[in-house]
Amino acid sequence: MVGFVLISHSRALAEATLVLVQAMSGTEVPIAIAAGSGTNHQELGTDAMEILDAITTVLATGEAAVLLMDMGSALLSAEMALDFLDDEAKGKVRLCSAPFVEGAVAATVAAKIGGSIDDVLREASAALSQKSGHLALAEAAPAPVVVTVPQDMVSVSVRLLMRNGLHARPVAFLVQEAAKSTYDIQIRNLTNGKGPVSLKSITSVMSLEALYGHEVALSASDDSAMAVLASLRESIEQGLGDAIVAEALTPTISSVNTPQHVQEEKVQGKPIGVCRGIVIAPVYYEQPTSFNIPDAPAEDASREITLLQAALSVTADVLHQKAQEVSLSMGEEQGDIFRAQAVLLNDPALMGEACKFIMQQNMQAVKAWWLAISQAVETYRHFSDDNLRQRAGDLQDVARLVLQQMGVDNGADATTQAPCILLTDDITPGQVAALDKDKIKGVICLQNGQTSHSAILLSSRAIPTIVQAQRNAVSLRQLPTSTLMAMDGATGEIWVNPTGALLAEIQQRQATWQHQSAMEKQASALQAITVDRKKISVLANVADKAEVIAAVKNGGEGIGLLRTEFLFLHRQHPPTEEEQVAALQDMLAPMLGKPVIIRTLDAGGDKELPYLNMPKEDNPFLGMRAIRLTLRNPLLFQQQLRAILRVGFDHDVAVMFPMISQMSELHAAKAALQEAHTALLAEGVAHKWPVSTGMMMEVPSAAIMADAFVPQVDFVSIGTNDLVQYTMAVDRGNSALQQPVSAGFDPAVILLLSTISQACTRHAVPLEVCGEAASIPALAELLIGLGVTALSMNAGAIPQMKYKIRTLSYAEMETKAQTYVRQLKTTAKDYLVW
Repeated sequence: MVGFVLISHSRALAEATLVLVQAMSGTEVPIAIAAGSGTNHQELGTDAMEILDAITTVLATGEAAVLLMDMGSALLSAEMALDFLDDEAKGKVRLCSAPFVEGAVAATVAAKIGGSIDDVLREASAALSQKSGHLALAEAAPAPVVVTVPQDMVSVSVRLLMRNGLHARPVAFLVQEAAKSTYDIQIRNLTNGKGPVSLKSITSVMSLEALYGHEVALSASDDSAMAVLASLRESIEQGLGDAIVAEALTPTISSVNTPQHVQEEKVQGKPIGVCRGIVIAPVYYEQPTSFNIPDAPAEDASREITLLQAALSVTADVLHQKAQEVSLSMGEEQGDIFRAQAVLLNDPALMGEACKFIMQQNMQAVKAWWLAISQAVETYRHFSDDNLRQRAGDLQDVARLVLQQMGVDNGADATTQAPCILLTDDITPGQVAALDKDKIKGVICLQNGQTSHSAILLSSRAIPTIVQAQRNAVSLRQLPTSTLMAMDGATGEIWVNPTGALLAEIQQRQATWQHQSAMEKQASALQAITVDRKKISVLANVADKAEVIAAVKNGGEGIGLLRTEFLFLHRQHPPTEEEQVAALQDMLAPMLGKPVIIRTLDAGGDKELPYLNMPKEDNPFLGMRAIRLTLRNPLLFQQQLRAILRVGFDHDVAVMFPMISQMSELHAAKAALQEAHTALLAEGVAHKWPVSTGMMMEVPSAAIMADAFVPQVDFVSIGTNDLVQYTMAVDRGNSALQQPVSAGFDPAVILLLSTISQACTRHAVPLEVCGEAASIPALAELLIGLGVTALSMNAGAIPQMKYKIRTLSYAEMETKAQTYVRQLKTTAKDYLVW
C-alpha cells in the first residue's frame, strides 16, 4: 500500500490534517508527520532530517511514499531529505504538488482501495477540481485539473427494473458490494444525465435520482474491473433485494406490505391508507422534534472529530442491535431497514462534510454533524421522485441517534398516557419500533409516504396507518388534544369530531371490519383441523416474554421455536445458570402447560458473543456457528442444558439442537444433555427427565441423510430460512439474492423437504417447520401436503393461518403436493406455480 508523509510548517495543521484524513480513509494507510521546528515542533518551519525519518518510517511498511508539502521551503526541505536516501529508497518516493489538505484526503482514499502510486498522484492532483468547478472560478489562476474519462475506461450499462429505482436499501447493498473490490467505480444516470459519482457514497448515488426505467452506467478505469462491473450489473438486474417489475408495465407507486383490499393507488388530494383497521379515538398531536444545538466554537478540532467518530461507531452498534431485534420480531426485511441506516453512517460524503465544518468553521461536532445531515435531508426532500424523498426519514433517524450519543436529547417519543390516534408530521423507523401498541391505536402521518420505511414497519406491526394527510382540507395540526377522530387505514379516510349519523356509520364500518377480524380470532381459539379432520398444530416462534404473551393471546397451541439468543447477546459476560433459569421461568409463565421447544444457543454467523473471543472468519455462516460453537465451549453448553432441564420440571419442555450437519454432532449434543442430567441427578436438583429431544434440519447434508438422522431424535424441525440459504448458496444478508428465494422454493429445496418428510413418515417421527415459509399461506399448503404436522410462526400470523387451515382439505393438499413433486423432478424451470 502507498504511504504518505505530511510536511508542513505548522505542527497543528499537519496533525489536524491527519485526523481528517484518517476519518475518511481509516488508519490502515501508512502516514507519518514531519512538521514544525524547534524542541517541541511548536515553531513554524520544516526539518529535513525529520522528513528523512518520516520517509524511512513509511517505507518500512508501505510499498512507496508520497510527500505532500504545504508551501515554499517545505519543498526545499523535502528535496534535501531525498539526497540522504540511497537510490533504491529514492526510487520509491514521489513529491506531489497537490493542495495539502484536499490532496491528502483524495490521495489516501485512493491508497486505501489499493491504488498504485500513479493512481494516488492522479487523485491528489484532481482534488481541487470539484471545488473549482462548483465555484466556476474565472480568475487568472492556474486552470483547474479537468477530470476526463480515459479512452480505455471500461463500462457496463443496465436498466433499472425495480419499481422504486435506487432507493436507500438497494443503494446500501450496491455500495457495500462495490467496496469489496479494489477498483474506483463510478456510476452515472444515463437517462437524466446526472453524475458520474463515486459508488462509495450512498448520498452521492442517491443524488442521481435513478428511478424505475432509468439506465445507469457503471465504469472503472481498469480493464480487469470488467468482471466486477458485470457482477454489479447482475446484482442490479436481480433487483438488489427489491421486486423486479416487467419492462412492459408502466411504473407506478404502490403500497408496501398492504393487504389486497387496501387502497393501492395514490388518490390525488387525499390521504393514503397503508395498513388496514378502523379506529375511533381521541387525537394526540406529537410536536415536531427540535434539537438544542450548541453554537459555541470548538476548542480542539481533533477532539471534535474524534468525538464524532466515536458517536458514529456507537450508533452503528445500536442500529445493528436494533436490526437483530426487529428481524426476530418482525422479519429480516424489516431488520434490513436498520442495517441500511447503519451503512449510512459509513458514508464518506457525510463524514467529510461534517469534518469540513469542524476544520474550516471551527464548529463543535454536534453542530457540524447536524448541518451535514440537514443538508443531506434537504437534498433528499427535493428529489423529484416521491419514493426517494421518503428516504429522508432514515437520515433523520440516523441524525437523532448520533445526536443522542453526543448528549443532545430530542424528546421525540410519543408520551400520551391514554389510548389515542397519534398525529405526527413524520415518524422515523426507530420511533415506530418503540411505539406502545396499547396506547397508540392508530397513526396519521402528515408527511411520511406509503413507501417510507416507517410505513413498512407500521404495517408490519399491524398498527392502522394513514400517510400524507397534509393534503386533507382540515388543518389537523390545529386540532385541540383529545378531539375525537376516526380513521380507516384501508381507504385513507379521516373524520374529525364525527357525530350523529356520520359517527354511527363509521361505527358500523368498524363493526364490520372487527367481525372479519373476529372470525380469524375465533378460529385462533379452535384447533387447526382441515375439513377432512386432519389436525395441524399451529405454534409460535418467540424470542421474549411479550411474544409469548402474544402467542397465547392469538391462539398459539405451543411454542415451536424459543430462541435463546436473547440470554447471551448484548452483554460482556455469559449468563449464569441461575440467570437463565430465572429468565426462562419468567418467560414461560403464560404458557400454562402448553408444549415448548427450546432451541439451544444459535450464535455465530451474524450473532457475535464478545466474551467467547470468537475468531474472525471469512464466512462466519459456514464457520463456528450454533451447535459447533456450543460443543467447542462445553461449560457454556452445560450451563444452558442444565437450565433448560431445570425449567422443564415445571413446564412441558423439549430440547432442540440447531444446525446439525453431521451424525457426530448429534451424538455429541445428546451426550452433553445426558451429562447435564447425570450431574443434576447427583446433586439432587429437580429437573425434567427423560426429555424429548429434536434437531433442526436446515443443512442439506442432514436432509440428504434424513433416514439416518430421523431415528435418532424424537422430532424434527425444518428451518427453511437456512435450508434455502445453504442449498441455493444464497447469503441471506445479500439483499440482491433474497427476492428470488422469497418468491417461492426452488425445486431442489422442495425435493429436500419431500425427502425429510418421507423419512419422518417412515419412522413415525413428528415433523414441524419453523421458518418464514410456515406463515405464508400458499407455502404452508404445500408443506402440509408434503406431510408436515406442525407449523411454527410469528404470533401475529397465527389467527389467519388457523382460519385458513380450517377451510382446506388435507387429501386435496396431499394429492396436489405429490403431483407437484413429480413435476419438479423433470422441470426445466427455476420455479413452478403451486
